[in-house]
Amino acid sequence: MQPRSKTVLLSDSNKTYLMYMGLLLKRMGFDVVPATNGGETLRLAEEVRPSMLIMELDLPDMSGKEVLRRMKDDGGLSCIPVALMSTDALTETAEYCRQIGGNAYLRKPVMLGDLHGAIQDCVFAPSGIVRRFIRVDINLKVSVCHDGKGYGLYAETISEGGMFIRKKDPFPAGAMVDIIIPVTREDNIFVTGCVIYTKGIECGAINCMPGMAIEFVGMSGQDARALKEFVSILIAEDIIDTQEEEVVLMGYGKPGGGTGEHAGNAFI
Repeated sequence: MQPRSKTVLLSDSNKTYLMYMGLLLKRMGFDVVPATNGGETLRLAEEVRPSMLIMELDLPDMSGKEVLRRMKDDGGLSCIPVALMSTDALTETAEYCRQIGGNAYLRKPVMLGDLHGAIQDCVFAPSGIVRRFIRVDINLKVSVCHDGKGYGLYAETISEGGMFIRKKDPFPAGAMVDIIIPVTREDNIFVTGCVIYTKGIECGAINCMPGMAIEFVGMSGQDARALKEFVSILIAEDIIDTQEEEVVLMGYGKPGGGTGEHAGNAFI
């Protein structure tokens, strides 16, 4: 059986990590199933068949190494990619985690960029899908201009590279649009984009709203930096401000997490 898509099994004995990492993963578009020990992790992996397991290396009842060994010996679980976590910053620890069968290593506290890279390597890259940028779900009204006509439309997702805008009758693929993105009450980001694909009302129920995927083109360095900061604030600022201990940090850490370096240009 193939892993169920868009579900992360998150295993950690620290409930603070479960809370804040779980919230972050949900904002990145995943359903999250928590586990607090090795036995529970194995049971839930069998029941849920997640698209990825993110697991603490030192669980209270059995090590992450033992959990991983049992999964690799189980034909039904061996295909689930695993990212192992610990507080150890040594390069040797990251290499050890890969040697025992882990697909990625994340150092605690987890850097937002490293988490995105691990997800890219474990979930999307094996399917030939590439998400170069962190994507966040959003319900934001933006101003869109196409062929001299203005529209007030709502964006459902946004990243540094583009956005998906909801529209009953989307503009055709290849159409160029100008977009004003309000990042604060006073400040806007002005971008030009190209429609790269559309979804019609016939594609399904509530889970697939009609609209258009827009790739940003020709952004200035200043606007690109402002948009990157805006996406990071949307997805993690309140988590970083309120976490009782350091769980998530902005930016990228040392090598060892997912690389996210694969050919392609998907962004939403």
